[in-house]
Amino acid sequence: MTTRSSGGTARAAAPAPPDSAEVARRLISLLLQHGYRQGDRLPAERQLGHDLGVGRSVVREALRSLSLLGIVDLRPGAGTYLSQVADEPVPKVSELGRLLSPRRVADLATVSLHLEAVMAGFAAERRSADAIADLDRLQADLVAGRRPVAVTDVERTFHAAVWEAASNHVLAEILASIRALLDASLSGAIETATDQHWVVQDHTTILEAIRYRESEAAHAAMVGHMTRVAQRLTAAGKG
Repeated sequence: MTTRSSGGTARAAAPAPPDSAEVARRLISLLLQHGYRQGDRLPAERQLGHDLGVGRSVVREALRSLSLLGIVDLRPGAGTYLSQVADEPVPKVSELGRLLSPRRVADLATVSLHLEAVMAGFAAERRSADAIADLDRLQADLVAGRRPVAVTDVERTFHAAVWEAASNHVLAEILASIRALLDASLSGAIETATDQHWVVQDHTTILEAIRYRESEAAHAAMVGHMTRVAQRLTAAGKG
């Protein structure tokens, strides 16, 4: 994309600055490259911003995100310390999820449960005919065994379709971020044939409530489904 100066000369538009999620990934890679270990104190925000080529405010947001994940420890008046670190650079949000402690996984699963239930209720109220057709197609393929994919992939696709039907992009973006973080844990928690059976049953109940615009029933069905997911995440974390 180009812009023109007041004199009419064309020039390239400045690239958009990286968001806090991208800065968080770059920050982890930087710490790994410099050999930081658990318990080490991180440089000041100003220095980190200089090293990463970004402003202090986005560094601060990135550190808060990493604190939520339990990767860094923010100590007011004492600095920021590394709580835990991976053995290799972490380029994706889904891989950041592998650094989550069982407690963090449980907390994120709880948040996901409540937001997913709200979205299911919204979907029942707002769904279009096209949204129902998409959900029907996904469910039919799963039941017929035409999609030989992991249960976690089925989960992700179905829930994304529910979010689309709910028409709330802010909540959808939040849930997508949480789902990306939980994917690593989900892959080890619900991947058996038995899991696929109950996932199909749960999805059918949710879909029918959305189809008939039964908001409370959709909300309740999603709570039940996400409760079962959370229980398996907890069990996997103890294993």
